Amino acid sequence: RPSAREHCMQSVAFEAKALAKTPDDPEIMAALANRLGWNAVLELREKRPQDALANREREALLLARLLEKDPKNAEFATRRIWNEQGKAAALEKLDRSKEAAAFARQSIAGVEALIRLTGRTPKLVELLLKGEVALATSLKNAGDSNWQAALGSARATLVEFGKTDRAGPSVERYASLISSLEE
Repeated sequence: RPSAREHCMQSVAFEAKALAKTPDDPEIMAALANRLGWNAVLELREKRPQDALANREREALLLARLLEKDPKNAEFATRRIWNEQGKAAALEKLDRSKEAAAFARQSIAGVEALIRLTGRTPKLVELLLKGEVALATSLKNAGDSNWQAALGSARATLVEFGKTDRAGPSVERYASLISSLEE
């Protein structure tokens, strides 16, 4: 029985072969991007941030192609936000905090654009909060004094997120992350 990593790699290889046969098929592009994203999550969890970043970069290329074909597709825009947040996390693990902050900012801008397109939803408020916490963390780690302003934004978003039906245990997790930054 294959390990989770082997399974992910097989899945990526399968979708990559399919895309090679039909390179403009948006469903296959989206499927491969999805597999690369999950593979990046696994790589980061297994403490391989460089491999996670490589997967995120491949995923980003596919998402760019998908959004070029369908720029108002909320699903693809959301996946791009996940990608940017994933890149920020990998870069942070690689002690590249300034670069991580740039991707966290991009994810925040992406969430704000998506809110303008689709309206403010609990899911998007949570994505915004995740981006703001990542930005505050990266700025603090980079020694940038703007981290406190980013943290203030995260605190305000946490209050809003706490009032949604999606909050649950995530509120406590984000509150804990914010508290740890304040120390």
